[in-house]
Amino acid sequence: MKRFALLLILAVIFAFAGCQEESSDDYDKSEIVTMVWRGSFASADEIQNPAEMNAYYNTTDGCSYIYISGKWNLLAKSGKNGTDGADGTDGADGTNGTDSVGSDETSAITLDDSTETIDDVEYTVKSSVVLINGDEYFYTYYKFYYFGNSLRRTYSFVHGLEASRDISYKNFSEHLCPGCSVSISNYNSQGKIVSNETTTNNSYGLQKIKSTYWSNGKIKDYTQYSKGEPSIKQTYYSSGVQKDYIQYSSGKIYFYTQYNEKSEQKYYWNSVKLYVYDRGTLKYSIDFTLQELEELIAGSEVDIDEESETSSGSDAENTEESQAEEATTLKIKTAALDRYHLLYTDTNRNIEATFTVNKASLIDKSSSVYAQVVLQDGTMVQNFKAEVDYSSNIIKSTIVAPTLSSSTKTGTNYDVRLKIDGEIYASTTTRFNISTNYELSSISLDKTKINLDKTSAETLKLTVSGYNLDFLNEMYAEIYDSSNTKIGDATYADLAQVEWTSDECDNSQNCIIDLPLPDVVGTYTVKLYYDGSLYNRTVIFNVVKNPIFTILTIPTSSVNNAGEYITAELRGNYFKSSNLDVSYVDVSVGNDYEVQNAQYYKISRSTASATEDTVIFIELKIPDRAGTYPVTVKYEDATITSDMVVE
Repeated sequence: MKRFALLLILAVIFAFAGCQEESSDDYDKSEIVTMVWRGSFASADEIQNPAEMNAYYNTTDGCSYIYISGKWNLLAKSGKNGTDGADGTDGADGTNGTDSVGSDETSAITLDDSTETIDDVEYTVKSSVVLINGDEYFYTYYKFYYFGNSLRRTYSFVHGLEASRDISYKNFSEHLCPGCSVSISNYNSQGKIVSNETTTNNSYGLQKIKSTYWSNGKIKDYTQYSKGEPSIKQTYYSSGVQKDYIQYSSGKIYFYTQYNEKSEQKYYWNSVKLYVYDRGTLKYSIDFTLQELEELIAGSEVDIDEESETSSGSDAENTEESQAEEATTLKIKTAALDRYHLLYTDTNRNIEATFTVNKASLIDKSSSVYAQVVLQDGTMVQNFKAEVDYSSNIIKSTIVAPTLSSSTKTGTNYDVRLKIDGEIYASTTTRFNISTNYELSSISLDKTKINLDKTSAETLKLTVSGYNLDFLNEMYAEIYDSSNTKIGDATYADLAQVEWTSDECDNSQNCIIDLPLPDVVGTYTVKLYYDGSLYNRTVIFNVVKNPIFTILTIPTSSVNNAGEYITAELRGNYFKSSNLDVSYVDVSVGNDYEVQNAQYYKISRSTASATEDTVIFIELKIPDRAGTYPVTVKYEDATITSDMVVE
């Protein structure tokens, strides 16, 4: 019944997603919502930090709920179980009761389990159909792909009321007639969504949306297609901040915008010119071809030279005019600091500011030249005398950061700009930040289960998240086994990766430590140390191998005991550590093995010792015919065969 409630929940969610139409290029990506199944609980109070579109099955009242707009809403209510059949030899099961779906307009049908192989991986597929108005020609068809107990793929096909009465669910085959849609989502072993693809045939023709996600569950990219061609694409940083926005015409880019990780505009392209911004402020524009833009998006080195600057209103009329302007107008080309981040308690608050200009000779030697420090709202802080090096076109100044009595983990930003004879050059600035000391917020691993038989990786990535990690002096991680014995040497973090090397850096930081992967099966704990302290959180990971079958022992039986069960013992290694699921152990018997009851074997499992050796007990029904019957047991890559002798 729990499984049916889950199928029904996903049915409702996919039904909504599958019926969306895309009428224009202004489609809002926020309309795509992924439901997260939290599991079974006695009450909603047991679920910590519920998020929008979380769902669960309530074992107390038999209902399923979904979290929307800050509260749990009833989504599906289970019907009562049917009456069990009478006891007896191989008696028939009782009739199942009817499941209620909360509406008289739909009815749900659970189909038989099956298997499907995708990319050389065999999945157990649990399918169901929800009929609209009880009509077999209008329905939503669902498939849920399991690898072991892990849901790895969901599939829904909507044959809506506007579709033709062409194919009944009884003869189901995927097709995209008008009024149909298909949605497929893939999940990783931790249950986090990896990708989603939805295709709809509506009044605008074939419409498609593809999305992929970062390992932290945040969206990575989103692409909208119309009639087979991309129309909109958006990409995102792993933090969830949007990076690119692209619009297409006839499959080619005609509009492009890029942002940095602080959501400040960086580039804008309008099919002719590329506009370059500094922290959201327009600096200059240059002629830019589509090929150059595609190279820029791909991350290739592209010459974006301010010297090629053209007027945002109109192009320079001739080269002589451009050269004349260059010769008579002072321009600030770059602004840089030797320190971009300071601790508010620092006693050394000196910062060296360096500006490069196009032509220092345009500055009169009697001019007053200052580096200004201002708050980002423009509030003046202080002027500092600057020196001009006329031979190298460089202006330098030693500025002193303000003294603060307190601060925050995100700190205060100060802009640094030039002021010459009363004229402020605000188009090219830099900035520094003053904040509190470092603060660690979390640690996580890129993998929590590693199968040595299925990976070529030699390291694990430990991500340390927090604020102002560049103030750390030392940080390292150690690995401990289940007996709390340290494995190998400590692995030190390369803190250069969190240094503030420019004004693009942020207080919120991640530091990656590459940990060596143990080569022995077991459960391991990672401990983190920083500046002489042990972090108060740890992370655990498991190293496993594929299960191995070593011995299958089947006792000899007699035809006189036909219909009874004998118990075979299957022994091997790595049963527990690989989380072997006995419900997916496959048993087959050869030599025309036939019994009256289809349930010709039963499986149970118990631990034989504290080692990795585990026994799986397989009960085989004795046939009514003497002979030798080969019994084969399979689970993933493990297989073994032994004979069942019936005398």
